[in-house]
Amino acid sequence: MSTEDGLVEEWCMNYWRFQRLCGGVLQGVW
Repeated sequence: MSTEDGLVEEWCMNYWRFQRLCGGVLQGVW
């Protein structure tokens, strides 16, 4: 179960980082 939590945490971190990256690109485009 701890490994599953780790995967979820890692996914969330990657997701937020990806969203921030996309947000910066979109702001640059707009």
